[in-house]
Amino acid sequence: IQNAKGGYGLTGDGELAAVMDNNFNTSHDDFDGSDRTVTAVGTITSANSSSYHGAAVSGILAADNDGAGVVGVADKADLRLCELGSITSTAGFNTLTTCVNDFTSNSAVVMNQSWGLNWFNADDLDAYISTFPGNTVTELFQFGLTDYLDYNNTDDSWMDVDGSLNTTMQTAITNYITALNNFQANGVVVQSNSNITTEVDAD
Repeated sequence: IQNAKGGYGLTGDGELAAVMDNNFNTSHDDFDGSDRTVTAVGTITSANSSSYHGAAVSGILAADNDGAGVVGVADKADLRLCELGSITSTAGFNTLTTCVNDFTSNSAVVMNQSWGLNWFNADDLDAYISTFPGNTVTELFQFGLTDYLDYNNTDDSWMDVDGSLNTTMQTAITNYITALNNFQANGVVVQSNSNITTEVDAD
């Protein structure tokens, strides 16, 4: 990460970076620089000893260059943080859409969505696209969510009896995709591979 910063003198000064995640730490020394603001959108969960992903991602992105510890890629960028909702419920997808729309309206130049889902990796995506090359992004979400049910045995109330996404869930997903497209008109969305520790390649 530090080599990516290199000798270009890029700091993110005057720019807004956004993170959608869980378990943040807005009071950490790495975010208390006087030349930046850190704003929570609504209520966000706080980091603890076992759950600190949002804090870690925020640090990689924008930790202060204060001479101690890590330095973020954009160490002077303002931060806007939003709580990650459930991706297996209509309400959760509506929350995602609200976060993305907020980032867009506040002119964020980058949004991080490094959620590292454990049941759906790049190989799964390649296999799906090869099998169903003409399917829509919404149908891709259905494939991934169905895999999630198999992995977690969670409630499937968002599906119709034939196994397809119900209309309400389809609308929620479509709204989220539209929000991402609107953001990408002026910003960059950063996402991650899965957290599956047996993966040996990102391709």
